[in-house]
Amino acid sequence: MSAICAIAAAAGAALGGLGAAFFGARRLARERARLASLVRSLPDGVVVTDLRGDVLACNDCARDILGSQEGPDLRMRVQEILKRRTQGELMDVTMPGGRGRFLTTVKLFSGSEGEDLGVLVVMRAQPEKS
Repeated sequence: MSAICAIAAAAGAALGGLGAAFFGARRLARERARLASLVRSLPDGVVVTDLRGDVLACNDCARDILGSQEGPDLRMRVQEILKRRTQGELMDVTMPGGRGRFLTTVKLFSGSEGEDLGVLVVMRAQPEKS
């Protein structure tokens, strides 16, 4: 009888762990969705890359600024910004409808243990001087 109790207790603990993992995964998915919604709604162009320069996230405003939607062309346009290291400088960007001027912020970001994770690029439109 004690063997059956031990098996039942082990099964309950395992299922409890699975339940916690399931609800933790659901909470993580909700947080990711909230973060994605926040980034999409920002009025500035926002791009996140990994350390190789591959685009991990890009909001619609950044796609409009860079004149590219996805894939190699978007990566190439972001690489141009990263190569110029335009931290806090006005940058001229050729857009599909003409040229625009953007104040850029390029920032390396790190994980909780100090390891480098990627690069954040923020582009804010600047009015043209008359």
